[in-house]
Amino acid sequence: METSVTFVVIAFNESLGIVDCINSIINQDVDFDYLICLVDDGSTDGTSEIVESTFSNRVRIIRQMNLGRGAARLAGINSANTEYIAMVDSDIRLPSNWLSTCIEGLGKNHAVGGVAVPDGDCATIGRIFRLTPRVKRGSINLMGSNSFFRADVLRAVGSSWVTRLGEDFRLQRLIEQGGYRTSSIPGLVVDHKENKSFVETIRWFFQSGSDATTLWLQYRQFRLPDFTFLAFLLLLLFLPFEYVFFGKLSILSFFVFFLLVGCAHINSKFVPRGKPIRFIAACIPNAMLMSAYLLGRLWGLVGFVARAVKSSRGLYSLPNYF
Repeated sequence: METSVTFVVIAFNESLGIVDCINSIINQDVDFDYLICLVDDGSTDGTSEIVESTFSNRVRIIRQMNLGRGAARLAGINSANTEYIAMVDSDIRLPSNWLSTCIEGLGKNHAVGGVAVPDGDCATIGRIFRLTPRVKRGSINLMGSNSFFRADVLRAVGSSWVTRLGEDFRLQRLIEQGGYRTSSIPGLVVDHKENKSFVETIRWFFQSGSDATTLWLQYRQFRLPDFTFLAFLLLLLFLPFEYVFFGKLSILSFFVFFLLVGCAHINSKFVPRGKPIRFIAACIPNAMLMSAYLLGRLWGLVGFVARAVKSSRGLYSLPNYF
């Protein structure tokens, strides 16, 4: 079989795992050649130097200042001149049949994707507490961690999807709005080996939460995290009334709320059987991550209102987002 594929791998400070990621790409069980392009998004830990010394000319390297995930993906897309483009994050390990399965699964679709396990928003907790992840597809078919595209579709939809976070959600919506078909391939699972520290993960959750509010306002699509955020807003709204009746004890309602959300999130991402103590212990730090996410969403909402007030239309622009 003859085809033309470019793997676009984006990386930011992934020196610990980048070799394993690229090796998993090189070891695909296909009988044709393909290209690998690493986009180093401003790494300061020698990521691209490690790739250069380990793989020599096997991997083409693009170095850029830190512009975010979307800009890194776009740089790889713009450098490719092939019929198909595969997007892979540097903390992903592909099974050897990933490429052949994507090509076979493409069919009448224009883009397909697999499922990363554990899910990106719980990988750090899973690693720290050695929990058994559930295999669950994400809210979209084309997760940025591992997706396969017809290159002409990516070029046709333009670059309005490019943002620091949430670029995969925006890209899928743009592809679907263009009348193209996407699909998640059943059974195609990739290994997610994230190396973020807990502090880095808290920061990422806050930033992700802020961007999630922007997505919510932009696309007017309700998902489970949006309902959780609405519950959080209601809790904030009624805090003065709670304080009148319960005094300082009303503050405990936030701790209870975050803990419940953290436990529910853990239960949706991991299997508790066999590891109940670890599972319960993980709920507390995960509640901290959920609080960072919800505070980030609140910050995103405050930012939206501030921008609306400064705009020429003032607050009248708000209803257009709902």
